[in-house]
Amino acid sequence: MNKCHSCSSCGMPLQNPSDHALADETIPYCSHCTNKDGSLKSYEEVLEGTKGYFIDYQGLDPQAAQKMAENVLKKQPAWIKRRTQ
Repeated sequence: MNKCHSCSSCGMPLQNPSDHALADETIPYCSHCTNKDGSLKSYEEVLEGTKGYFIDYQGLDPQAAQKMAENVLKKQPAWIKRRTQ
């Protein structure tokens, strides 16, 4: 079994099984980046969620949160195809 230490979509640490989608440690995404069936949400949905995190928990204004979220996501393996398009 391959164990992921951070979400391949948003970079969130995956410290406990419950942090993974469906509490399945073989799924490389966190529960925030996935749909109820464990499939990855769209880039736009993940971007909005990440932006919301930066606004709500880091106190960033919406414009700064947008830029920060874009910068974080562009480094994640799940979005590599977006970088090459």
